[in-house]
Amino acid sequence: MKATIEGTRYNTDIATKIGTGRSSQTKKESPEFWTATLYQRPNALDYFIAGKGNSMSIFRGSERIIPMSTASAKIWASWFLSTSEYNSHFGAKR
Repeated sequence: MKATIEGTRYNTDIATKIGTGRSSQTKKESPEFWTATLYQRPNALDYFIAGKGNSMSIFRGSERIIPMSTASAKIWASWFLSTSEYNSHFGAKR
């Protein structure tokens, strides 16, 4: 997936994949269901999630890229990724 948002290019093909998370809704038919992957842009300290979801999710029924700061990426990762995925990229949680 590729997007240019406020002059910044995001591309899942060249970014570093950190891990994939999903909503707590287990049924894919649920309006709140979503799945997303956290990436780090190459040669940058910023992050983004690329995902898709149903009508009541943050993705509003489509595929989208959502930019994130490092702080936001750490919070998102702590909620939705495994401990080993988090630790392998960000180091041990403090």
